[in-house]
Amino acid sequence: MYFENNENDYLNFLAKPVILDRYIQTVSGVIEYVKAKKRSTKDLFISFDEWNVWYHSHRQDHDNFKNCDWPEAPALLEEVYNFEDVLVVGCILDTFIRRADRVRSPASRSSSMPSPRSPPNVAGALSGRRSTIPICSPRVTGAAKAWSSRSKRRVTMPRPPPTCPISTSPGYLATRVARSLFVINKHPDEKAELTVDLAGFLSARLIEHVLIHHPDLKAVNSADAPDRVKPQLQNGSVVEEGRLLCRLKPRSYNLIRLSV
Repeated sequence: MYFENNENDYLNFLAKPVILDRYIQTVSGVIEYVKAKKRSTKDLFISFDEWNVWYHSHRQDHDNFKNCDWPEAPALLEEVYNFEDVLVVGCILDTFIRRADRVRSPASRSSSMPSPRSPPNVAGALSGRRSTIPICSPRVTGAAKAWSSRSKRRVTMPRPPPTCPISTSPGYLATRVARSLFVINKHPDEKAELTVDLAGFLSARLIEHVLIHHPDLKAVNSADAPDRVKPQLQNGSVVEEGRLLCRLKPRSYNLIRLSV
């Protein structure tokens, strides 16, 4: 399942991961129906391959294939991802985490084609600094993988309606001493406030609030500016009286980590 924004419609683009969520829900319903019909005790899970944002390089690849005269190592299947893609991929990852009771292997496409485009000059390539946009820091992906691989029950996070500008998913690290909350404010203009009841975690304290945000949706990283879009620490959350209070910038991807 690939996601495109050829119409340059931000709101429609950010709503497309809802299709993924409904698809997983439909397939899960079919699995449960067949299981009940056959009176089976076997649990069946989903391995979700072939997903990503993929549309930036379509025209270039078409032209390259059409005009190809057997060149050596031509540029094919290389995407220049921008900040807008970060938000969409974040919503996709949120969906996989929330559906971790059913989807156990969703990440293969994130490490295969289409590949992020290489730095456009040799100096940038030799510097060892990547020009790609970091969708998640190691802390984020580690928490997500831990939840997806270890969860044996449905996540009890309330599911927002499709029109809700907030996307959330919970997770925990393998050590089970931290809880992570992945939150995306998809609203194009308005800030948002999120309150989380920490009942059962009265000793919780804030470890960090990591933010990915940029005022330009089309911002990209390059060899000359490899850190234009990157995760940054943010003072947007606080734990008070058993509640987590978060202030979310518009068009932002947030990781809030709590020690419990």
